Amino acid sequence: MHVQSNIRNRRQILKLIRNRGEISRAELSKETGLTKPTISMIVRELTQGGYVTETGKGESSGGKRPIMLTLHPSNFYGIGIDLADEYLIRGIFCSMNGEIITRIESGYENNFENILNVLMTMIEKLMQYGSVDQVKGICIAASGLIDFRNNEIMHSHNFDIAGRNLAGVLKHHFGVPVLLENRPNAAAFAEKQLGCGKNFKHLIYMSSGRGVGAGIICDGKIFRGSSGIVGEIGRMLIPFEPELEYRGKTRHLEDLSRDSTLAGMASLAKGEELSYSQILDLYRLGDPDIERIFHKNAKFLAYAMQIVANILNPEAIILGGRASELGEHYLSEFKKEFYGDGSEISSRAQVLYSEFGRGGVSLGAAMMINDQILNFNL
Repeated sequence: MHVQSNIRNRRQILKLIRNRGEISRAELSKETGLTKPTISMIVRELTQGGYVTETGKGESSGGKRPIMLTLHPSNFYGIGIDLADEYLIRGIFCSMNGEIITRIESGYENNFENILNVLMTMIEKLMQYGSVDQVKGICIAASGLIDFRNNEIMHSHNFDIAGRNLAGVLKHHFGVPVLLENRPNAAAFAEKQLGCGKNFKHLIYMSSGRGVGAGIICDGKIFRGSSGIVGEIGRMLIPFEPELEYRGKTRHLEDLSRDSTLAGMASLAKGEELSYSQILDLYRLGDPDIERIFHKNAKFLAYAMQIVANILNPEAIILGGRASELGEHYLSEFKKEFYGDGSEISSRAQVLYSEFGRGGVSLGAAMMINDQILNFNL
């Protein structure tokens, strides 16, 4: 019991130091309720272990100026990888306190051998920024259903990676723990730890692009349900009036809202083949046909999120993925639908854009490794 209690106390102290940036021993004692001798003993252990360092003297409130503590900036690192939906792999090398040391992007072909080769090359480049002892793990965030008990990808609609023992292959090659995570979960974790969600204990992050998904934070932690398959909102059925643009589509949110659907509708409206990037430019220029398409999309997504919000009662809804690139006009349309029926529950939730945009997934993946370090699991 004493060992478990000591580990819990160390975790609590480390997370307070991370969240505050700098904090004194006296403040740690006050916020944790632990005695000053206990705080001093644990801080000494954490300093000797390389987790914590002293930064200098803080402001005095009447007595001696306190010695401030912070996480050691260069002893432990995590690598976060985003198997992104737009045929890019994004990787970052990140310190324990969330400082991004470097970022790398690379294209790939959608077959397992090519994805594996690109991942290995990218991770080798990232690991050059720290010693073998400093890199504590790799987290790969991918679209699909993750079996967290067995650290395996069960199903991926967009990638040839399901059932391939990706984590096991990379762990064997690099000799460090490799975790798998769902992309919306990783992005939600980044917002909770470092972004616009850090002041909320309950939030929902919604991502849209080639698919639609949600990452859910409950009481400050990722909500995983009974088996880890949570946030698959893309399968929700959306009621709507049948229109010409939607012929051949199901009423699933994901089928109606993915970027290829929006580009197809815009191409039909304009009488020429248009890519998603082209219709995004037209939307920003105020093209009325394209505005109508995107605002219908905002209505669908807001309808789905209102249902989820009424069930989970979050403090915030964070729009990420490609929706976060659409500006205030789109956000206004989303809010109009989301708050439209005056629901007592959903009206309490703030609606925000992601702070990190497309970079949030890889950052969140790296922060998950760092969180495992702070919990003494790695």
